[in-house]
Amino acid sequence: MQLLELIAILISGLMVGNEIAVGFIIHPTLSRTRSEVYSDSARALARVYGRVMPIWYAATAVLFGIVAFELYRNGTNGYRLAIYSVLLVVGAIVFTLNGLLPINNRIAGWDLNRLPDNWESEIWRWDVLHFIRVVMLMIALFLFVAACFASA
Repeated sequence: MQLLELIAILISGLMVGNEIAVGFIIHPTLSRTRSEVYSDSARALARVYGRVMPIWYAATAVLFGIVAFELYRNGTNGYRLAIYSVLLVVGAIVFTLNGLLPINNRIAGWDLNRLPDNWESEIWRWDVLHFIRVVMLMIALFLFVAACFASA
């Protein structure tokens, strides 16, 4: 069980770290470049992340769920925290599907020779929603780690 908890923490920690890097390093750095560079980079990142992140999020939710179930089944302290962490990750997935994914899909499909008039506001909106998602994921990771410590 401890190995599974460690794997879940590693997978989710890397995912949260990646999302923090996107929100607080990559996008702010790109926003200081020329609009053509920014829009081209945002489009390329949207395509890559659109393929990779669903797998990463699903793996995190499944691992958290398995650990939460095992903690509950064993009557271990901290199972409630683990359940809350699962709910937050699932909430982040739903939030992504309803808020960020539609924007991400539009960005990925941009014609760089004819950017939409609202391209800057689309990126700003994505950044705001991404910040909310990062906070959700950070809290989920914190709760999950706390659940694992409480069960030890």
